[in-house]
Amino acid sequence: MKGQVDQYEDAVTVRLRNVAQKDGGTIEIDATNIYGTATATVKLIVVDVPGAPQKLVCQKVTHNSAVLSWQQPDEDNGAPITAYIVERKTVDFSRWRQVATIDDGSTKYTAGDLLCRRNSTGFRIWR
Repeated sequence: MKGQVDQYEDAVTVRLRNVAQKDGGTIEIDATNIYGTATATVKLIVVDVPGAPQKLVCQKVTHNSAVLSWQQPDEDNGAPITAYIVERKTVDFSRWRQVATIDDGSTKYTAGDLLCRRNSTGFRIWR
């Protein structure tokens, strides 16, 4: 972890770069001027995006629907999952299309309106 200190007329900023979760913890900062020394203790919490959803399964497939389920990521990296985004595309298209936002904590979605008797449909889940 590298730090950069910038001094201004009425303030000092400390910028930390390339931090990882393992760098979190207690940091003690000492400031000294002609009037003395002051010490402040701050807690550093490093937050990153959650890991990817795990073990996507497609079940109960019919000619126009499928039930998708998945497991939560192994790691939330300090950032709670607020929603999952479900996207789909057929093999004929290169563009993914969002079909749902799951923001109730569920890890299951029924995809409808597939109409893919001749085409395969791919799904992906984002957090």
